[in-house]
Amino acid sequence: MAVIETAEAELQADFFQVYVNGSDDWDDTGVDGLGYEWRLWSRGSFAYVGTGGQHPLVRVAVEVHDAHPGDPGPEWDHVASTSVDCTGTLGFFHWDVDLAAPPPASVQLEPGSWRMRVHWADPVAADGGDPESLLIQVWRAPWSETTLDRCFGPWLVPAPTDVSPDGRRQVEVGDQIQLRCAHLEPVGSFEPPAPTAETGWRRAYPPMPGGGASSRCHDLKRDQDEGSWWVSGVDVRETVREVSPDEAAALRADPHFVPIPADHLAAWREHRARQRER
Repeated sequence: MAVIETAEAELQADFFQVYVNGSDDWDDTGVDGLGYEWRLWSRGSFAYVGTGGQHPLVRVAVEVHDAHPGDPGPEWDHVASTSVDCTGTLGFFHWDVDLAAPPPASVQLEPGSWRMRVHWADPVAADGGDPESLLIQVWRAPWSETTLDRCFGPWLVPAPTDVSPDGRRQVEVGDQIQLRCAHLEPVGSFEPPAPTAETGWRRAYPPMPGGGASSRCHDLKRDQDEGSWWVSGVDVRETVREVSPDEAAALRADPHFVPIPADHLAAWREHRARQRER
């Protein structure tokens, strides 16, 4: 077991992320909820790597191993592993990707599937003056699912559930959210004013009924088949949750609620009708 190649770079991680890519293609669509929670996700040759801070410099050390590198050391607070396909060069990129330029760091790999394990150290200090430290180890291995190998305490969240803490129906899993929302008729969305230095960096969305203090509603929806009302937004994670008719009425009365335009709603209903005819 030995390190056969190394690389280093300082990456700019705006919006809590940097990227890894192993081919000439660039497909960054579809990062799912668990990917964001675990700070790691991949699709084929593309991988998203989350960071502890929004605008930090991230000091990345890359090691290519000739075999599984063994258990991660105790100095790493968070560890996750995924698979990535490579056609020859595995590149490591800033959030603000410039595909016309070479990646800030890269390693040469044999074509095929590789296992990639990412290690985070001291995420609490990620928004400080020093760069955040990541170690990325790669070794040859068949493709397998992303795993959370060690979780940093403040990043730990409960497993997804189909019932809210106060007993409401809800959906918290990314692909199931898409299926549920495809069935729900859009009613309107919340568009609070842009944040200022006085109000803080986050827009003042209304809280999600049945949610925590930091939850927020983004959209109001209706299940026309059963007459129920639903909101989509964020609580512990991205969530679609049932609300009562009275709660829906109160949300519609919010000064920042914007009903969906009639022509958009008509187009949605027409699209939905065509789907049902298939």
